Amino acid sequence: MRMKDEEWDEIMATNLRSVFRLSKLVIRGMMKARAGRIINIGSVVGAMGNAGQTNYAAAKAGPCRFFPRPRPRGRQPRHHVNCVARGSS
Repeated sequence: MRMKDEEWDEIMATNLRSVFRLSKLVIRGMMKARAGRIINIGSVVGAMGNAGQTNYAAAKAGPCRFFPRPRPRGRQPRHHVNCVARGSS
């Protein structure tokens, strides 16, 4: 494998750690307001993989699986977390 540790860390920090940090910043306000939305950006590469881009595929799969499945309607405040994963057509 030709990928250096620094390359792996850079992609993870950009695509995965940023989701964690930004979500952490807004989630308390969402809980107080009993409502809010988080929309994460993923990639079809996260689901399908791409030759030579293991780090990117792992980092893009993370945001789409970052939050647990939503609870049934009416059981919790209106918190919505979605992930958009664009692919090529």
